[in-house]
Amino acid sequence: MKFLDCNCFVGTPTHREIWPPADAPALAREMDRAGIERSLVWHIAQLDLHPGVGNDLLLRDIAPYRNRLIPCLAIPCPHTDEMGDMDEWFGKALSAGVGAMRICQPRGNYLVRPEVVGGIAQKLIQHRIPLIYSIERGGNWNELYDLLKAFPELRIIISDLGVWPADRMFRPLLDLYPNVHVEISQYFVPGGIEANVHRYGAGRLLYGSGFPACYHGALMLLTAHAKISEADKMAIAGGNLQRLIEQVRP
Repeated sequence: MKFLDCNCFVGTPTHREIWPPADAPALAREMDRAGIERSLVWHIAQLDLHPGVGNDLLLRDIAPYRNRLIPCLAIPCPHTDEMGDMDEWFGKALSAGVGAMRICQPRGNYLVRPEVVGGIAQKLIQHRIPLIYSIERGGNWNELYDLLKAFPELRIIISDLGVWPADRMFRPLLDLYPNVHVEISQYFVPGGIEANVHRYGAGRLLYGSGFPACYHGALMLLTAHAKISEADKMAIAGGNLQRLIEQVRP
């Protein structure tokens, strides 16, 4: 089974954590150990310092591993000249081989509301770029619902759901918006994978690890032993992420 990880990061956080930080070489070694083929990667400085600083560090650090590590860039505030020209910024991101983007960054200090990020949302839709929306890292369910109501074509990957079951939060979005997906690194719900595959098909769930804050193997094990078909397991393990990345267009 081919695994692609849609949620892992590199870099040292600004405050001490219980998990050891990982740089790109360490991530690649752990991917080899776990049997992960490719990973969509962000940098902790995107969250702790500034999206632009984190983006530069990310592209620099993963450059020797670009055959395996796919950049996930953070989007700066579009109204304070931090992004510069929006067309140029997105053009550079696409040239860098971006596989997805993140917009939910607490240190970014801007609201993820339609009136603030409307231009960004249109660009994401135009280029079919998936948007990672992290619940535990600054996200807000009401904010996400409002964003999707205004831009129902957005390709959203909801990540970092939290340790408590979140089905009551994300299932209405899966019912309403066909481009919404769920990353399962924290989805420890008995029978949860099977129930979602039965209701929505396997195309809405994506394997993610949350490494280095979490281990690679936990959801690999749950996916491998889920009572679903091998084709469904392969889709969740990596096929769905591969499809979304391949559909990004210039």
